[in-house]
Amino acid sequence: MTLNHNHFSSERRASRTLEFDFPHKKEILNLMIKQEELRDLLCYGKEKQIGKVQEAIANVQQLKKIIEKELGEEL
Repeated sequence: MTLNHNHFSSERRASRTLEFDFPHKKEILNLMIKQEELRDLLCYGKEKQIGKVQEAIANVQQLKKIIEKELGEEL
């Protein structure tokens, strides 16, 4: 399966793309949707607020933590 960041542009689209069930699905999809929002904000335009950059980093760290816990190993 190939995923594109656009698949996480909305909750509806993400749910349609990943119809199957997996552990922590709702939490992971919410974090991925938030990351897509932050990606758009950070990729384009003028200088960025440090808070948004820190939020994006914290969001990725939370995703990593969930995935590592499920896998039982570090990424």
